[in-house]
Amino acid sequence: MTETDAVEQNPSPRLPRKRLIVVAAVVFVVAILAFGAWALLRDTEPDAFELRGSVGIVDGARSTVSGGCEGKGGYDDLAEGASVTVSDASGTTVATGNINDSTYIDGACLLSFAFDVPAGSDFYKVEVSHRGEVTYPADQARSGVFMTIGG
Repeated sequence: MTETDAVEQNPSPRLPRKRLIVVAAVVFVVAILAFGAWALLRDTEPDAFELRGSVGIVDGARSTVSGGCEGKGGYDDLAEGASVTVSDASGTTVATGNINDSTYIDGACLLSFAFDVPAGSDFYKVEVSHRGEVTYPADQARSGVFMTIGG
């Protein structure tokens, strides 16, 4: 056996070591990229959501000239433009809006509102005009809220 044959049969131990270093470096880079993507995407909850809601006046409603409706008698504060206040779990007011639409249906009035509310509370308290707060869990607030008065 010649010296050349011995070199071909016993390759240098450095070649596998270089390959191992390259593979380790590639794995390290892929891990760093995966961690970075996870860190960017893990906080998927938006900063705010649109709170949509309705108030049904079962008794004590009238139609308006514009085709909408409003409360009458003791409910005359319930109409388009009436204030809507939203508080978080600690009782802090986090958003305000107004009734922005109304529909008169068979003697009843449906008042609607929609506006952005900061996310992050476990529940929300919604008050229309001065009618008192109604509490909703956060998931229900995200799905839409409904309250009735009268009747």
